[in-house]
Amino acid sequence: MLDLSNFRTEAIAANHSELMGADSISKKRRSLKSRLSMCELSIVIVASIILLTGCVSMKLRAYDSDLPQEQQCKMIIEGTLTVTSFNDKKVKWRNSGFFSGSRWSSSTINIPAGTNSFIVNYKEHIGGAGYYYKDNMRITFRFEAGQTYKMKTDRQTGIAYIIRE
Repeated sequence: MLDLSNFRTEAIAANHSELMGADSISKKRRSLKSRLSMCELSIVIVASIILLTGCVSMKLRAYDSDLPQEQQCKMIIEGTLTVTSFNDKKVKWRNSGFFSGSRWSSSTINIPAGTNSFIVNYKEHIGGAGYYYKDNMRITFRFEAGQTYKMKTDRQTGIAYIIRE
């Protein structure tokens, strides 16, 4: 007995390919791959712009640009801190980049070597739990010329401190 079930399935498949056109199916597949790669490229571009925005805002500033470089040191201020006073003079040093207010950001400033005093405010967003904050903390530290220092906070106590890198 002759089995015609395979013949009929192959004939339907052949007719379907002729109706759809093999070229149009492969073009649709290539188009989908192209759209996926464009989507991936867009994600990479957006992520790069976000990261570069954060880096651009971390430009180096100098408190006293007339002071020779040999008499200065570099201070990196964690993004959770805002310096409101430097040696009893009002200032507002904080990171203004995309990640401002987080530990992922920082701002850098050159300050004179010697004993300097800061008044700082601490504010950090903690997920859905709200904010940790502490205002008007005074820090006095003796800085050596040519060194790099970092002003950070201890998340558990909220106390700001300075370390030499």
